[in-house]
Amino acid sequence: MRPLVVALVLWSLPVSAQRPLDQTSDFWREIRQPGTRQADAFLEQGLRHVERAAREQSDARRAALLRSAMLRFEAGMRTHPDGAELLFNLARVQTLYERPRPETGTVERMDEAAIATYERLRALHPLHRAEQVGFDLGILYSRVGRDDDAIDAYEDSIRTALSIEMTAVTHSNLAETRMMNGDLIGAVRDYERAIEVARRNSNVDGRALALPLWGLAVALDRLGEHRGALERAQEALSVGGGGMEVLRMDDVFFEPAAEIHFYEGLGFMALAEDALEPGARRTRRRQALASWRQYLRLAAEEDPWRSLAEEHAEQMSRE
Repeated sequence: MRPLVVALVLWSLPVSAQRPLDQTSDFWREIRQPGTRQADAFLEQGLRHVERAAREQSDARRAALLRSAMLRFEAGMRTHPDGAELLFNLARVQTLYERPRPETGTVERMDEAAIATYERLRALHPLHRAEQVGFDLGILYSRVGRDDDAIDAYEDSIRTALSIEMTAVTHSNLAETRMMNGDLIGAVRDYERAIEVARRNSNVDGRALALPLWGLAVALDRLGEHRGALERAQEALSVGGGGMEVLRMDDVFFEPAAEIHFYEGLGFMALAEDALEPGARRTRRRQALASWRQYLRLAAEEDPWRSLAEEHAEQMSRE
């Protein structure tokens, strides 16, 4: 499972709240940096479009609103090209932008553009919203296959963290990236850290505990600890109210696409163990078998976990 993407949220603050104390006067800011007043107007207009996008149900309409926000941030940067908030919000919107392409069944993203904007922001303002910048870069680098850079970005986000709530998700994303990079021991360590942070903070969203439990189950299974994997999957099911809906939420994505079926295969195996009635047990095993077969259909031939999935499929078929 690749990183948990934070849903479209209203990350905006009043522009005055984002400025250093010695720059709160529009008059003096305009004297020091001509064009900032106009840039602020474009920033506020763009943030209003972002707020509307966060409430929009239509994917196409949401994409249009985010594109409108981008145009306003870009207009502001023509008069204030190095503005930290303009750069941050432009990169954030580029990160979240997804435009459906029905004619091809694909989604248009702006990952490379977002990376370039964030890297420019880091070069000009290294500490500006560093926790969120590192988190988003981790997601973006993962999407384009730069796993080593993603690991560095997540570690930067954790080092500069100001919110314990976000740190749990960042550790979970870091663990996932390590696992997909072949570092299962490191993945287990970071999943356990994510679980620890989530458990000791009552403000953390419940799925911030469920997702690393699922990830830990998969990492343990791939390490050969199948019993421990099923126990963690059962715990994840308990946290999730007995189901696996958290794995199918809109802002959770799997890359490669086969990965979700590995998670669900383990989940159905755990549900089969817990089932009291023979009929329910058979149903769960059939669902597990279907998940493992789907994983094998979608996984690449060189997938390192193919043989393990084949073993699980054979076990479910036999039972």
